Amino acid sequence: MKKILIFIAALALSLTLVGCTPDEVEVIVYVDAELDAIPATFASIDEVDAFLGRPDVQYVDLRNFDDKMNSGYIAGFEMIPYFDYLEATGVLARTGSDWSFEVAAIGDQAALRGLFDDSKTIFLMCGSGARAGFVQAALENLGYENVINIGGISTYTGDNKVLGDGTFELNHPKSGDFTPGTYFAVDPQTQYTATIVVGAGGYIEDVVFDAMYHGTTKNTLGAGYTLASGITWQTEAAELATYVQANQGWGEIVLDVMDLTGMNMLNAESHIIEINHDGVDVVAGVSIGVEGFVLAWNLAIEMAGGTAIADVPTSDEWVAVHDAVVDYNDGVFVGYEDGYTAVVTVVDSKIIDVFLDALNGDDMKKQLSTTTYPMNMHTVNGEYVNKSELRVDVMFAEGVIAPATYATQVYQEGFAVTNGSFYRITFSAKADEAKDIVVAFGDALDADPYFTDYAAKSTHTLGTDWAEYVIEFEMTEVTTVDQGKLVFELATAVETMVYLKDVSLEEITALLGDVVVDTDQVVNPYFLTTTVSRQPVIVGWTSWLGDEWSGETVSVVKGHTYLNWFEQAAKFEAAILDNQEWDSSWVVIAGAEGEHDRFDQVDGIAGVSLGIENWVIAIEEALTAATPVVVD
Repeated sequence: MKKILIFIAALALSLTLVGCTPDEVEVIVYVDAELDAIPATFASIDEVDAFLGRPDVQYVDLRNFDDKMNSGYIAGFEMIPYFDYLEATGVLARTGSDWSFEVAAIGDQAALRGLFDDSKTIFLMCGSGARAGFVQAALENLGYENVINIGGISTYTGDNKVLGDGTFELNHPKSGDFTPGTYFAVDPQTQYTATIVVGAGGYIEDVVFDAMYHGTTKNTLGAGYTLASGITWQTEAAELATYVQANQGWGEIVLDVMDLTGMNMLNAESHIIEINHDGVDVVAGVSIGVEGFVLAWNLAIEMAGGTAIADVPTSDEWVAVHDAVVDYNDGVFVGYEDGYTAVVTVVDSKIIDVFLDALNGDDMKKQLSTTTYPMNMHTVNGEYVNKSELRVDVMFAEGVIAPATYATQVYQEGFAVTNGSFYRITFSAKADEAKDIVVAFGDALDADPYFTDYAAKSTHTLGTDWAEYVIEFEMTEVTTVDQGKLVFELATAVETMVYLKDVSLEEITALLGDVVVDTDQVVNPYFLTTTVSRQPVIVGWTSWLGDEWSGETVSVVKGHTYLNWFEQAAKFEAAILDNQEWDSSWVVIAGAEGEHDRFDQVDGIAGVSLGIENWVIAIEEALTAATPVVVD
């Protein structure tokens, strides 16, 4: 219970009935009054109306003065601006970007105590309640016991609001640690620029990033310089500048300094900065990346009396690692040899595009579709170099409606499997038209029934795109030594081309378990072929082309791998682009009689028709034309 003496000034009127003149008298009235107890919290800021005008309460509005005059205020509250005073002067300043209180936020305990009366109950208000909660936590940390966050004025609907007129401006300078002025810096190597404007109070009021670019600047180009993100360079640079200005420095952006030893334009990564465009995006410069922003910023902020970002390599060091591998001339360069053409485009001493093509009659091969210009792989020592695929053209004899599931098989046998162990079969497959195939694994017998299942037969529906299929099983049968047989039964219902590749049979520790090391027993899982009398023969696999006794089913096994010309041209183009020169690790292997030279690559890149030799000549001619002539 609280009691208080109230001083009242009044006029005492003489109560004469007639002919009286009031005498002005000062009267002191002492009232022994009991005040209502103040609750610990308010459910709504409107409840404050019942407790206004009390001498035992300090009423504090933590908004800035311009907020008060523009949007209004509650009568009786004094202004102690959080942003413009407490935080600006360091009396009470957040240690992070949110409103989580930490003891380190209290910069001047004595000043804070001088502003807030610990003998009274303190009502704290702001715009939404966040600042009030932060100041409440600080005061309670100092031992204050009666501090109430009554919330934000934005939700106040009581009767004591004085409305603002929305026209008030407070033009006093914001506080900061920098030297007033405008500072412009350009990094001499990267040509990135930074402009920093510091107001009279030492606060960074504006930041502009730009970069010189072919007689103009990247900001000037606007939509004419759009990054891979789909956002313009101008937008990215502006968003970075806004972030830096708002944080009065680099904020929480961290650039990991990398070791530049041995780096060049092909392996030196550019730093990125994440900027949210309703999702994840990045700010990155072109040519040397975001380091250009940093280098220009460092020069400008030091002139403004600030501290540069530490441990960033110099512009000379950054430019050195981004130098071109080969110092090409800018332009478009063409090489030509007997119908084969190579076109190399160079910008800023870097190859940015490679285009390879070749004549095929009156047409260029890139004008032809992959179906009209397929490319057979050449063989070396009787084997194809690249991973292959098996093609089986499943066809049915006239009048056959539902061929037996065992018709048209591709199989391999001789697998050693152990009773009580777990196994996984993996393969990739597709078909020109969707169809089912059956996979079986069992004991290959010499007499009827000729096959006993080790694992339940499984049916798989193939689509028109490559997909991987996995079958796992536990061996529970007594096995015949090295007689395991893996069978693909292909002739069910639909006539179409079926493709198989990447087959494996591996022992695993348990169902869904790990693979036991080195247990894959499949011979030639990629269906590589040799040639006998110019016919392909699949190594390690056997095919059965249907019911040979009744003649009901006929299939054709095609062991060729077909790679189209366009895929091969693309591999050459990518190799030159990635290496910025011809890849010297590619070894030319001379073709046998009747064959063309090729490159010893696992991709099996090979020439066609006129041969790879003419491509190489065309490429070298184009690159030679792009390389500056050195004059002693």
